[in-house]
Amino acid sequence: MTPLRLAAASLVAITALLGCRSVARLFEAREQVERLPSPCFLRGTVESPAPDSEVFVVAVSAADARPVDFHAGRGRGGWWLGVPPGHHRVAAFADLDGDRKRGPAEPAGLGEIASLDDERFSLASGERGLWAPIDFMRDPGGGLFLLEEYDPKRLPVLFVHGIAGGASQFRELIAGLDRTRFQARSWGTTRCA
Repeated sequence: MTPLRLAAASLVAITALLGCRSVARLFEAREQVERLPSPCFLRGTVESPAPDSEVFVVAVSAADARPVDFHAGRGRGGWWLGVPPGHHRVAAFADLDGDRKRGPAEPAGLGEIASLDDERFSLASGERGLWAPIDFMRDPGGGLFLLEEYDPKRLPVLFVHGIAGGASQFRELIAGLDRTRFQARSWGTTRCA
């Protein structure tokens, strides 16, 4: 065998060996996606100022404000929503008067305060979200994260990472924000068309 053919055969063998891991990851990803009951999960935690009140988390279509999914619970706890592809808005409220509608005196909100040092924002976690989306949504989970206390006087800046990425990639950009005018938020999730 000539040196050129030997080099070509070696390159093919190395590529095949490296490709086995990628192919295995593709099968794992396909298996995970096939298990999804709907194309996207939204998950978070909610806490009511009134522990005995019912708390609702609702996802609505951004196009027509039609409810897509909701979660009802008491006081404090985790929630999951399954939504179809598209754009959605999510809100939570404490139903203090028990009428199952949000009244003007009932507290509402969205988002969780988190640190960029949280494992959920790491590149390893982002890769897990790409290849094993169901496992990722169970732990650590995705969602909208406030990186500091909400201030209505400052404009929110939303940082959205790319495929297999994490919010930790934005550390320098976030540190450079003019904190008198802007506040940082991060969106972290699995693939969702």
